[in-house]
Amino acid sequence: MKKIIFGIALICLIMICASFGTEAPIYSTVKTKKIATDTIPVKIELEQTSFMNMNILFITDTAITTPGIQIVLGKGYGEIMQFVQLHKLQPLKFMAKYHSYQPPWIMDIAVEVNELPVKFLDVSDHRYRQVVKC
Repeated sequence: MKKIIFGIALICLIMICASFGTEAPIYSTVKTKKIATDTIPVKIELEQTSFMNMNILFITDTAITTPGIQIVLGKGYGEIMQFVQLHKLQPLKFMAKYHSYQPPWIMDIAVEVNELPVKFLDVSDHRYRQVVKC
């Protein structure tokens, strides 16, 4: 008898749920706040900006893994700072530009200096091949 009543109740419940869609309706006693559907227009102004020229020394290198970035940056900045000290330059800003969003991490390790060196000791060294005035 209990099985028959339980079966009938289950069938009634399925029929009620089917009339509302695929899921049983859920009623909440929690008061909800009405969400505004109006959007606030955003005002954007573009202004012309100019930058002074920067003298940048940089080395392109690659870190195979994410933990390797620290080692590659340290080595790169060390090499650039040796070059800066050798040519009696003044370092101003330290930068890095990443060319990839996942390993291997291809990057430019850069230092802005007060002036470009007049003469390079070894211009055939590929690590110092790109000294640019941006």
